[in-house]
Amino acid sequence: MEDQRMRTIRIGSRESRLAVVQSELVQSYLQEQGIDAPIITMKTTGRSTS
Repeated sequence: MEDQRMRTIRIGSRESRLAVVQSELVQSYLQEQGIDAPIITMKTTGRSTS
């Protein structure tokens, strides 16, 4: 018996346009497989070199 519950995978992405577009491609594929895949964006900061 196959489990019919909706599965969810959260996709973490930086806020840059490139990162979001790449995440949207993954999201589209996952949704075609019946997986709910919201994109969660985040800001990142550079690393200090001192």
